[in-house]
Amino acid sequence: KEIISALKNPTPQSARTTTNQQLPTNPPKAKFKLILAGAIVLALIIAGYIFFSKQSSLSTIETLDKSVAVLAFADMSPEKDQEWFSDGITEEILNSLANLHELKVTARTSSFYFKGKDVPLDEIANKLGVAHIVEGSVRKMENRLRITAQLIRASDGFHIWSQTYDRSTEDIFQVQTEIAESIAKTLLNELTPEKKSKLAVSKPASVEAYEYYLRGNKVHFDKYYASGDEKYFKDAERYLLKAISLDANYADAYGALADLYDSRSNFITDQKQKIYRQRDSVALIGYRLNPNSLTTLRALFWSQLKRETPNYDSAFYYLQKAYQLNSEDFDVNRTVGDFYLWVGLPELAEKFALKGLAIDPLDINNLMALVQLYRRNDDTDLVIKYSNKILEIDSNRLNVHQALLLMYAFQKKLPEAKRELEIIKRINADYFQMNLFEAIILAMQGKKEEALKKSTDIRILMLLGMKKEFLVWLEERKIDRISPAELKTRHFDFVRNEPAFKDFQERVKIDYEKKMAKYGTLE
Repeated sequence: KEIISALKNPTPQSARTTTNQQLPTNPPKAKFKLILAGAIVLALIIAGYIFFSKQSSLSTIETLDKSVAVLAFADMSPEKDQEWFSDGITEEILNSLANLHELKVTARTSSFYFKGKDVPLDEIANKLGVAHIVEGSVRKMENRLRITAQLIRASDGFHIWSQTYDRSTEDIFQVQTEIAESIAKTLLNELTPEKKSKLAVSKPASVEAYEYYLRGNKVHFDKYYASGDEKYFKDAERYLLKAISLDANYADAYGALADLYDSRSNFITDQKQKIYRQRDSVALIGYRLNPNSLTTLRALFWSQLKRETPNYDSAFYYLQKAYQLNSEDFDVNRTVGDFYLWVGLPELAEKFALKGLAIDPLDINNLMALVQLYRRNDDTDLVIKYSNKILEIDSNRLNVHQALLLMYAFQKKLPEAKRELEIIKRINADYFQMNLFEAIILAMQGKKEEALKKSTDIRILMLLGMKKEFLVWLEERKIDRISPAELKTRHFDFVRNEPAFKDFQERVKIDYEKKMAKYGTLE
């Protein structure tokens, strides 16, 4: 206290006087003591700054050093026809590491984005927000495997750990477990028995069943999901059924088959009920075989949500169970975000979508969920931010340009809306919603009759300010997917003072509070 006081007031109180008085000179010893005291305090301040800076830096490094992305292992087989197998191995290692919550592990979509691309490791690490990269290769010949894997520090390319495994294909699950254990032990410095148990790769009854599962789920399903080509659906279904025939207790194969049927309902719209029955039956079988399979839990979640009358309680039950099993799983977090967006709880939807984004920063579906969320809440800057992130990955993503067109329409920005329409036409001139988009532009131009000839969609009624027709629609509107925040946006300004709209707002508010009480927590 005395040192600090001396530094603040170097002249003793007794020496303070009026300006016309001469100040006394400090004795040499007093001067020396004050200089020494000042130096000590300054040294302490500098030392403290350095110490806390180092602690902060070490804390950041410690957090960053526990982050890793597992890139798709290269197929080194003689015929280069085992890519599906090497991808499967990569994903199992990635999923095992993700079971350890002490590690930050980038999810599959982002890790596999760089597959076949010549991108420097430090650039990949920067895009994914990780400090380490795992690379590897798989060489498969008949029943023999050679798998190499290396853990690399991205900042300088230093190989921290590497290993080559020459094994029989029957040992594939053990090799995957060993690789995951080695990486985890290197990054965490120790591996307790509890953590080690979390890294064990679950295995079906036979490697052959596993290979059919990979072919069906990781090759043909992905192709079908991207294209809707019935050929890929049939191939995926055939391989998954073959996996089940080889291992009737293979719960994940049932879950994957249920997902396949669910995706088919998006393309074969006139057979939805039949397809849903197929989906529900195989999902239930998988769940009975293994109630802790995340794949089957997600399938059952969608089976309850995608009904003529959604069963939110049952859907939430399966979702909650999945979240409690693995709260860090990317697919689980994305599904949670989808659920909250679906039922009209946007604050919670945003929380889990952003959490999913941290795990899988290049996943287009999750980014699109954020675009839709912010568009509905009329947050222009965030819509543009996440739209641009998507367009950097895929510049021809139709639903992004559709979202931007709608946003500009309600902001009455005609040139920008026209630009988005031209982009949509360039990408797909026969897009099934083209009439709606053209009607939006006509409505913005005040061409009421022409707009209504093309579409009577509710958004056209809103843009044209047709209060009576809109309020009739509102009276019949279900409130289960609307939030109070959405009703506060400029989209509804044209009816804001109408008694019917105010009544609707009140009903939405009451419903929102009930949903928050029922579904607001997953713990």
